[in-house]
Amino acid sequence: MVLRGAALILLSCLLPSAWAYDPAPLKKAMDLYNAKKYQQAAELVEKSYDLKSQDIPLKVPHLAALLNLRMQKYQRSADIVDKAVRSHLSWWPPAEPASPDVGEKLKFDGRAIQQLMFTGAESRAMRFTAEYDILSAAEREQLKKDATVYIEALTQAGFEPEKLGKLSARMQEHEEQAAKDTYKLGASVAVSYWTWEDRMLFSVGTSAESAHIEVFTPCVGGSVDYTSSVYQFLGGGCIGMGKVGARFDSGTYDSAGQVTVVEAYGGIMRNLSDEGSAVGAEAHALNRSFSAKNATGQKGKAEDQGFAIMAVGRFQIWKFELKLKGGAMIANPSGLWAMELSLPVY
Repeated sequence: MVLRGAALILLSCLLPSAWAYDPAPLKKAMDLYNAKKYQQAAELVEKSYDLKSQDIPLKVPHLAALLNLRMQKYQRSADIVDKAVRSHLSWWPPAEPASPDVGEKLKFDGRAIQQLMFTGAESRAMRFTAEYDILSAAEREQLKKDATVYIEALTQAGFEPEKLGKLSARMQEHEEQAAKDTYKLGASVAVSYWTWEDRMLFSVGTSAESAHIEVFTPCVGGSVDYTSSVYQFLGGGCIGMGKVGARFDSGTYDSAGQVTVVEAYGGIMRNLSDEGSAVGAEAHALNRSFSAKNATGQKGKAEDQGFAIMAVGRFQIWKFELKLKGGAMIANPSGLWAMELSLPVY
C-alpha cells in the first residue's frame, strides 16, 4: 500500500508536466517578436512547444508561423499552419472549401483558427510572388490551389473580405505581370506578295539605259520571333521571282520583264489583343535584280540594294497570321506595299 501510494504521488507530480501549457516561453517569444528578433523567438517557440499538440492554444503555432513568415521561410510557415489546423479540426481539409457548411463550422470554431488559416494563405501567396521565377509550373499551381482552399473557406466564414481579396489579387496580378515579362522563341513560314515602283539603270550590251519599273512579285520565306504578351521582336527574310513592267526612257515598254528579290528584315510589334492583332514597324533590306528588253530587243540587266521602312498591321485568321505592310524605299519616293500570310511552326 505504501508503494502504491508513493507511485500515485509520483505520477501526480510527473503527468501534469507532460501536458501542462506553460505560457512563459510564449510571452518571452512575443517580446522577442516585438523586438524583431525573429530567429531567436522562433527557436524558443519550437523548442518549448509541440506545435501539433491540441493541448496548447492556437496562438502558439500562429506565432511560430508568423515568425517564419517574417523571416521569409514561407514553406515552413505554411507547414506549421497546416499541421496545427489538421490537429485542431478533424474534418480539415474539406472536400468543398467554398461550401456554406464550411463557413458555419469555422464560425463555430472561433476567430483564432481563422487567423491561423489566413497566415497559411498569406504564406503561400507571398511564396508565390517571391519565388515565382524559380518555382516550376506545377509548384506554382499547387501553391495557388492550397492558398485558395483557405481563402474560400475563410470567405464563407466572413473573415475580413478585403484582406482575402488582396491575397487573391496579389497572386493574380503577379502572374499576369510575369506573363507580360516572359518571352518565348517562335518560328514561322510565310508567303507574301510585293509591289512597288523603281527606277533602275540597265546595262544593255556596252551601253546603259534608264527605265521606270513597276514590280509585282511573290516571295517565300520565314521568320523567327521573340514574343511576350505585349511585345514581339522578329526577324526574317524571303526570296521571290516575279514580273516587272519596264518603261525605258526611249519610250519602249516591256511588260514581260523579270525580277529576283532577296529580302531580309527586322521589326517590333505591339500586341493589341489576345486574339493576335498587333501594330508595329519593320526595317527591310532588299537586293533587286531586273531584266527587261529595250527597243532593239536586247535584254538589259540591272541590280541594286536598297532599304525600306514599313508600318505593319497584323491580324489572326484561324491558325494563320495576316500582315499588311506599307512604307517607302529610302532614297526612292515610291511606295512599297506587301501582304504576307504566315503560319507559326514553333
